[in-house]
Amino acid sequence: PITPILAALVAITLVGGIAAVAGPMLPGGTRHVLRERAEPPLDLHDYASPVTNFRHWKVDRTEDTLFTITGLPEGERLRLATLDTFDGIVFNVERDSAAFVRAGDRIDGADAGRLVALDVSVGEYAGVWLPGVGDWREIEFTGPGASGQADTLYHSHSTSTALTKAGVASGDTFRMTGDLVTSTDRAELKDARTAPDRLPAPSLVPEIVGETAEDLAGDGTTIERLTRMETQLKDGFYSDGRDGKSRAGHTAERISTMLSSPTLIGDDEQYAVTMALMARSLGYPARVVLGFYPEDPAVTSGAWEVRGGDAHVWVEVDFGQHGWVTFDPTPDSDRVPTTEVPRPLPKPDPQVPPPPLPPPHDGEEDPMVNSTDRAIGDRKDLATLFAVLRIIGTVVGIAAAAAAPFLLIAYAKRHRRTRRRRAPRTADSASGSWDELIDTAIDHGNRPPANGTRVEEAKALAAAYPTLSLLDTARRIDDQVYGPLSPPAEAVDQTWQRTADLTAQLKRAHPPLQRFVGFCSLRSFWAGRGVQRSKPELPRPAQTQAAT
Repeated sequence: PITPILAALVAITLVGGIAAVAGPMLPGGTRHVLRERAEPPLDLHDYASPVTNFRHWKVDRTEDTLFTITGLPEGERLRLATLDTFDGIVFNVERDSAAFVRAGDRIDGADAGRLVALDVSVGEYAGVWLPGVGDWREIEFTGPGASGQADTLYHSHSTSTALTKAGVASGDTFRMTGDLVTSTDRAELKDARTAPDRLPAPSLVPEIVGETAEDLAGDGTTIERLTRMETQLKDGFYSDGRDGKSRAGHTAERISTMLSSPTLIGDDEQYAVTMALMARSLGYPARVVLGFYPEDPAVTSGAWEVRGGDAHVWVEVDFGQHGWVTFDPTPDSDRVPTTEVPRPLPKPDPQVPPPPLPPPHDGEEDPMVNSTDRAIGDRKDLATLFAVLRIIGTVVGIAAAAAAPFLLIAYAKRHRRTRRRRAPRTADSASGSWDELIDTAIDHGNRPPANGTRVEEAKALAAAYPTLSLLDTARRIDDQVYGPLSPPAEAVDQTWQRTADLTAQLKRAHPPLQRFVGFCSLRSFWAGRGVQRSKPELPRPAQTQAAT
């Protein structure tokens, strides 16, 4: 039994010696790692919701040409992205429901309409989402980045949406062929029902959405209720924010504020999201579509220059065998709110008879006595005025002295938040949004363990705030901070909006007195929560920076 052991030891010694001698003489080479060649799967959370660009296009880039389209039939709409899930912050594309799969230059599908070919020339647009019409059948990239765009092409049959991870930008061109199905006339939907709602359930939807939906829809058939809801929303007012009467965004707070205001005011983004959420609350499968169409349909004949002002957002509801039916709940752009208050008609002055003449004096007036009386009266009036001013000044001074500490605390916390929000690196800005949330928890008496990760802090605070989605938010921020690339500014903006909403919910979880104590607390300034959880700046290859 000893012989095999000795033989094994001799063999190991010989192999080690040969490796030590021959290793340095072997030619050097590049170390290949499989993960460097394997392409990671598509993750739609890497891309900001395309509808967040709507107001930027509509207001800031109204006259900029985003695309030039040739071949679009008159009256049809150019689609960019279909959004079917709501998380309380944005309407976005749900990966599971959209079922995006790798696609080649030909996309299989049973033709149900007519084939339409579009020639697309990209202008001032830059992004991963590709404009098209109908269900995609073929695509041919012909621009300078055609190879990379074709290799990273994804398509979704359920939403008729396509994207390329390589993205398109100014100078890129491609030709797409779509299977365009004619829209169903609403008169044919009199007795039709919607398909079963298999879309992802929206989250954090305000209660006022469902309550208002019942009031607006009323009774009747499905198409009657949806049409009535569309008409009621179109009776609102249009504002794209240039008049300062409508905020951008479509968060749960924004929609709730819009519905609770005395007057409906907003643009396509708010109205389309509102109707989609209302329809979902009634059990109808509704989604939001971002695309383009001109005010004059005849403009699309020939080469149509798609400008930022042509951007629109609308709603689609699935009527099963009848397909997706389009609804436009946004008021016309000329229905703008007015601030002028009509003046009442002038009233005639009452006819009052003149006062009677004073009786004549028997003797002459003493001018010295009258002037003295007037001077004494004037001094009394001034003394009274100065006394009132002294009282007002004293009250204002006391109030200012009492409010000064609170103003300083508010300024210090606001300054800290601004510094974190405007961090030079987007990853540090994303990390700062979580720090703001944790500092609020500390000021309200719930301090997480020191030196913990974001996930550990979220789990520690879950007991005090079980209704907040802290764990999911912590993981999203970790993905942005520790990811291979710096997160885009749009994604960081969404993260700050999400943590701001969570912070507001965290405060509301406490009684008013404790909220006031938390506002006055300075514990978060010396909490000493441990090491910094941000990624150090590393040099990046030029190709990676370009991709970012």
